[in-house]
Amino acid sequence: MSLEKQLEESRSECARLQQPLSTTENRASPTEPGKVADNRQMTDVDSGHRALSTDSVVIAGHMQHLNDVIGGLRSEKLALTTQLRKQQLRITHLENLVNQLSKQVDMIRLLNISYLRQRKALNIV
Repeated sequence: MSLEKQLEESRSECARLQQPLSTTENRASPTEPGKVADNRQMTDVDSGHRALSTDSVVIAGHMQHLNDVIGGLRSEKLALTTQLRKQQLRITHLENLVNQLSKQVDMIRLLNISYLRQRKALNIV
């Protein structure tokens, strides 16, 4: 969603920057009255070509920016995935340790019960 907002902001900025260019081209007037129509036609053709060229450059710039952002997000995803796998392995290891310690506690408890029964049987208090 942030990328969409950036794209919209870039488009509005592009439109804002193109307005002064089009008004400057429209203000240009030739010195001879006979050339007015020809110059305006040429200006329209030139501005159309410039607009296409400018649009292509702007679009290419936006595409490059978006590709850079995508590359950064992929790198971040890879780093996060690696961290996640490490944490999952750590959790598995710790769960195994807890299980082993629980078994040892159970074993010690059984040994204590057995020891207490033997003492009671021998009447050693």
